[in-house]
Amino acid sequence: MKKWRGFTLVELMIAIAIIVILATIITLYLFKQRSNSKLARVTEELTTMSTALSQYAEDNNYVYPADVDRGLPPGLEKYLAGGQWPISVWPHGVFDYDNWQRTDSGANYGKQVYQISYRLCGLSDPVSYCQDPVLFPTFTQKSSIFYCISGPCVPHRDAPFDPGYCVNCNPKKQNY
Repeated sequence: MKKWRGFTLVELMIAIAIIVILATIITLYLFKQRSNSKLARVTEELTTMSTALSQYAEDNNYVYPADVDRGLPPGLEKYLAGGQWPISVWPHGVFDYDNWQRTDSGANYGKQVYQISYRLCGLSDPVSYCQDPVLFPTFTQKSSIFYCISGPCVPHRDAPFDPGYCVNCNPKKQNY
């Protein structure tokens, strides 16, 4: 009868390689799930903000509030549950309400835009803060996840062709 002396080096290397591959797959899956849950939360917050803005306009002779740079308009609190502003989801994220006329050339010139945006970072933050490596690896400081209330919406009025993600545009959830 032969005595068993343990595993060979090749067998150990194969076992370690399998464990590393499985750990990588699980890690990537968890990162994607985490990013998707953040996007779902931002989508919910944007939808809530859009409803609040519509109620605000209805109560004010169908006039939307003035534009606010990297913030939300005052007076909207009473239309939000508990009067609470939404909480940022990404570490450097900020909500932004936009009410402006398109000034870029083309068919949309002069058209009014109403949208609520979520920017992953501030304008002075490094680009790395503005990106989510899983969902939005090409985002810039002027990119946004946005909910188009009315008009030809874009991620940012000063950079209409920067990458963006519209949560309610047709086709639904298109990536710019």
